Amino acid sequence: MRGPVLLGGAVLAALLTWAPVISDTPEQAITETPLLVLVSVLLLLAAVTVRATDKRLSWVIAVAGFAWLLHPGAAPTESLRISLDRADMVMTVRGWPASVTWMVAFAVVVLGLHLVRGLPARVAGRAWTDWLGLGLVGLAVFEVLYATLQFVGLDPIWSGWHVGPRLVLGTLGNSGAVSLLLALAAPFAPLAVLPVIAWGFLVVQGKLAIVAAVAGVAWQHREQLLLSPPWARALGAVWIAVPIWVALVWHGTASVTERLRIAGFGVSDLLASPLIGHGPGAWAWRIPAMQFAEPRAGAMATAAYTTPHSDLLGWAHATGLLGLLVLGWWLWGQARVALVSPVGGAWVALLICMLGWSVSTIPTLALPALLTWGTATGREARC
Repeated sequence: MRGPVLLGGAVLAALLTWAPVISDTPEQAITETPLLVLVSVLLLLAAVTVRATDKRLSWVIAVAGFAWLLHPGAAPTESLRISLDRADMVMTVRGWPASVTWMVAFAVVVLGLHLVRGLPARVAGRAWTDWLGLGLVGLAVFEVLYATLQFVGLDPIWSGWHVGPRLVLGTLGNSGAVSLLLALAAPFAPLAVLPVIAWGFLVVQGKLAIVAAVAGVAWQHREQLLLSPPWARALGAVWIAVPIWVALVWHGTASVTERLRIAGFGVSDLLASPLIGHGPGAWAWRIPAMQFAEPRAGAMATAAYTTPHSDLLGWAHATGLLGLLVLGWWLWGQARVALVSPVGGAWVALLICMLGWSVSTIPTLALPALLTWGTATGREARC
């Protein structure tokens, strides 16, 4: 079945360059119509590939395809004049490229998830889950050590060994990405490594990631926690609460406030089309337009909100309540498998992170997240 899908797509992409299906001009159609065919073929290929192993996921793909057909272009070409940090600038947005990017990323994630689920249970004589944990914990410890150097003003990769401005980004280029990596690694970490990860959270300001890590560690070690004496559980609660409190006091709540503001724009816009949403990629032009329509928006914002900062909210904005219902049905089936898998704690942490971050769109985190989700819900997790 996959062969005919690919061959048919190749033929259609070559024959339909003249058709301005979603384009403003025939000249744009020469490149945009074949891209439409390519995305459609990728989506169909993903559906055919996962159908035998995850029927619910094939319905999720169908919803994404339905949203794509309803809103293939998502937006006309338009320019938004925005004021950011008191500097005026013009942002030109076309919904079509944003829509293509959204759909290609979605299809690649689905196909990647299918491949990860097919990985062998043992690699080089050890369980695959052991290798995954070793890789994530090792990378997390390295990021904490490097972020600590940056915390004291040293950045040997980008700035050499002279003391400079304190900019804590790890090697991932984003402090939030570092905190999410720590959250994924924490459930795998031995007890002796958890204080290192806790210090990392304080350095990189990971508030949501702290919550995710705590939930993930608690689920991973739930049996030991239930059997431990009350005083030990109380001590553990204090040990968890202190980093959260220090992070809130030390770094403040400005980032939390801004993320809630982003979510507010998304929910408000979703209410304009609650059943079917606004289509893949529509967030990239609709939300900045709303954002800078507000008085003094630039004085309050640190960036244009071109991404939802939440995988769940982004999906809801693109596919509406229909998409949320189907996604929830799929997640329920995933949870029944993942929560009893050897990496259930990391899966819990990842799910929480996806509520407040677009994890799938962060290149440095997409693969660790894909490996975690696929391992937790793969064939071996069912055994």
